[in-house]
Amino acid sequence: MLSQIDVDYWCQIFHVSPAQLREAVHHAGHQAIEVSRYLRTQGITGAE
Repeated sequence: MLSQIDVDYWCQIFHVSPAQLREAVHHAGHQAIEVSRYLRTQGITGAE
């Protein structure tokens, strides 16, 4: 489980809200590259 600091960090990296991050992790898993790919396919800006 991620700490709040980790959640805040990844939200900043992907430019998403905590809810968007949770949804992405739920669908894509815990790998950052897969989360990024999911966010891009969903049209959520800021995912690199």
